Amino acid sequence: MEPRRPRSFTLAERRSGVWEIRTADAALIARLARTDDDEVEVSWQSSIPLPHVYATAEVALTDLVMWESRPRGGTKPIPIPSARPPRV
Repeated sequence: MEPRRPRSFTLAERRSGVWEIRTADAALIARLARTDDDEVEVSWQSSIPLPHVYATAEVALTDLVMWESRPRGGTKPIPIPSARPPRV
């Protein structure tokens, strides 16, 4: 099985306080808008399990890149050591 290559993303400001995150092949991933509270509200265009509010658009992009580059699949079970019950 060939390792999956992470996608690259671009953050582009469309107008003051409004951004879009797109893939290298121009697929829309998210729309971002600055709120009155000086936060950025994110509208993910697919089922990406990331927060919907960030401090800045750059932080949202960084979070997406980190999420995309995580390893897929589960982890090995963690063995739990067991000991005999104490003698009474």
